[in-house]
Amino acid sequence: MLRRDPMMAALVLGALALSLGRVQGGTISITFDQPQLVNNDPILQFYNEGQTYRGIGPGPSLGVVFTLNARVFTQTRGLAGTFTTPGIMELYSDTAREGEPIAATMNVQGGFGGTVTFDYAAIDSAGMLLVYSGADGTGSLLADQSLPVTSPQNGPGIFVADSVTFSGIGHSIVFTGGNKQLGIDDVVLSEVTPEPASLTLLGIGIVGASAYAWRRRKQAA
Repeated sequence: MLRRDPMMAALVLGALALSLGRVQGGTISITFDQPQLVNNDPILQFYNEGQTYRGIGPGPSLGVVFTLNARVFTQTRGLAGTFTTPGIMELYSDTAREGEPIAATMNVQGGFGGTVTFDYAAIDSAGMLLVYSGADGTGSLLADQSLPVTSPQNGPGIFVADSVTFSGIGHSIVFTGGNKQLGIDDVVLSEVTPEPASLTLLGIGIVGASAYAWRRRKQAA
């Protein structure tokens, strides 16, 4: 026969509160326009209060990390459309041929939900935006959005506004497209934060677990 464990019940209550009680918070806005950024530099940890590949930083504390193929470009002369100057993100690899399909991932540590808005330019070949529930493009696929061609091979790169809406909580966005042919800018995410009632339940769980552990120690003494 199973014996009830008050401490375990309290911990389960706290975990359940955090897993279920999440609501939309503020927004995360990434424009790639910070003045210290330099041209053709992998972004990496810059938006996680860290540094780019070339050691530029620390950047804003947004909890956002990019993989190596996501580079910031600040020399955007010749581009047109809805993007904001001076910077954009571009899919870029030194080892792939121009136009060869590559991918870059944007991890959001705190999670995001609802709608993602962004500007993009796809030159000569279409791209894709995929939202996943886990980090690094793992877990459930929550949304996939085709990014049709906006510009011919000979340019100019024309940015257009787009968005994707989904259910659930995302922790990563995977961008796919041709090497040196897909640009992204002005990404806006809705943060997901624990709602107040869930924080209360979590606090009750922690207090209950602590009280139970104290009583067990007192009885043992």
